[in-house]
Amino acid sequence: MAPAHEGSGGKVYLFGGYNHNNNPEDLDRMNDAWVLDLSVPGWAEVSVTPGTEPVRREGHSMVCTGDSLLVFGGQSMSGGVFQRHNDLWKLTLATSTWQQLTQTSGTLPPPRSGHSAVWNPDTQSMLVYAGADGSTRLSDLWSYSLTTNVFTQLTPTGGPLGDRWEHAALWNPVDNTMLITAGFRMNVPGTPGTPLGNDLWSYDPQANTWTELIPQGSPNAPSGRRVTSLVWNTATQAALLFAGHDGQFLDDLWEYKAGTWTQLVPASSPPARGFHLGAWTSTQVMIVFGGYDGSYLVDTWQYTP
Repeated sequence: MAPAHEGSGGKVYLFGGYNHNNNPEDLDRMNDAWVLDLSVPGWAEVSVTPGTEPVRREGHSMVCTGDSLLVFGGQSMSGGVFQRHNDLWKLTLATSTWQQLTQTSGTLPPPRSGHSAVWNPDTQSMLVYAGADGSTRLSDLWSYSLTTNVFTQLTPTGGPLGDRWEHAALWNPVDNTMLITAGFRMNVPGTPGTPLGNDLWSYDPQANTWTELIPQGSPNAPSGRRVTSLVWNTATQAALLFAGHDGQFLDDLWEYKAGTWTQLVPASSPPARGFHLGAWTSTQVMIVFGGYDGSYLVDTWQYTP
């Protein structure tokens, strides 16, 4: 339950998350940063100045800008009370230094957790989509410019129906679009309850337009699920979706390419799980770490296509 992102030189970073081994419960959320160096291979904690890091949290997002990590939102607990956040933090990788990026004008996105965020390298901006603030479910889309340090709410044409949280997203560098899939869906016209999504959508920032790629309920697609992982395979120019929860924990692997989902069957696979993290690396492998299957997991797996 901690976002990860690939940095330079075959390294994968993670920050925060949830580990139900602490008393009081306030300490179940984490605020440590770690790096997996595939040349070793091994995990090492990023040494930062104590007291400068964001508060403990889970359900946040993290993107890599190339030389830094941006952490946005999430939820923490203080005195047994949940607190959801809309703060933005930057970890400069070269110096292992945290800095809170405080917007001095304009409007901020509402606090949230269970949202998604991707990094658009062309415009040096982060896209934040949907999530939840307690019982308030969201469907909004925001763009954050690292250059100007300003969030802007976007009003695109079309888009997924209803609100969504605990979904997955990635940046498609070929089409310069954001892809989103899975997650809880709520307040969808004509659809009662909170069905799990298996629809796939593409957002084009240049045209400010959503396009549905795979409709909800498609049989030729992964089952509707939440707390899954979605990464972009730069070797084959395809999306890889792994595991999640659809009423039970899953261990399936899917590839989306040229408009079609295909289930892949590797020779071996990690045990079923959700709430894990996934990252694609410059060494052309996918990394899967941790998650939950009824117990909290700390294993690390590498998938080579």
